Amino acid sequence: MEGLAWEIELGTAMAEAIRDGVMGRAHRAGLAARGRVHGQPGFSRAVAQAFADQGPDQAFATASLVLVAEHREHGVIGTVIAFPPPNVTEQYMTHAERMNAAAPEVRKLMLVGIVGLVKVAVLAVAEAHQGSGLGAALLSRVKKIFFSHGYVFVYGQIRPDHAGLAAFYRRQGFEVREPDEGLDLWVVFGIPGGIQPDRGERFFVRTRPREG
Repeated sequence: MEGLAWEIELGTAMAEAIRDGVMGRAHRAGLAARGRVHGQPGFSRAVAQAFADQGPDQAFATASLVLVAEHREHGVIGTVIAFPPPNVTEQYMTHAERMNAAAPEVRKLMLVGIVGLVKVAVLAVAEAHQGSGLGAALLSRVKKIFFSHGYVFVYGQIRPDHAGLAAFYRRQGFEVREPDEGLDLWVVFGIPGGIQPDRGERFFVRTRPREG
């Protein structure tokens, strides 16, 4: 099984970001850049520009990614949606504010969250095409793009009623945590603490490979 569900409901903000060409814009900038700004430098510059010009919502959208697989006859047969989770960043910002951190430090945490952590929110393949390797290919592309742009973790959650997906994610190089086991994010935010999956769920986690 290579997907969670086929009928996908996009939120209004995400649908608008896709329609307006905002979704993934920073990744496209990083991939299109040449020379020393190719990859992570070009991506980070685009995120910072979006944050400065249009605020955090646009910065999160431009760092998010929606990829689809199309069939010549059947249309869209697979998709993956991955984005920096705003709720996690907000959690760390709230903690910093309670510790009386200066405003620039709080804003820095927001940018760190946008460019350091990404959640695979949806990975779906049409039933007729499950087992073809399409889900693995979409997930591989997500890992390649986000890791090349400097992300530390690519992660997601497995619901209790989809326990069979654990083997799939392990085959793609992810560590599958135990039910209710958390993920320490010190290496991302530089602050003690982490996140927990929803009750009974399991994280699947991949850390950026070391260079060389």
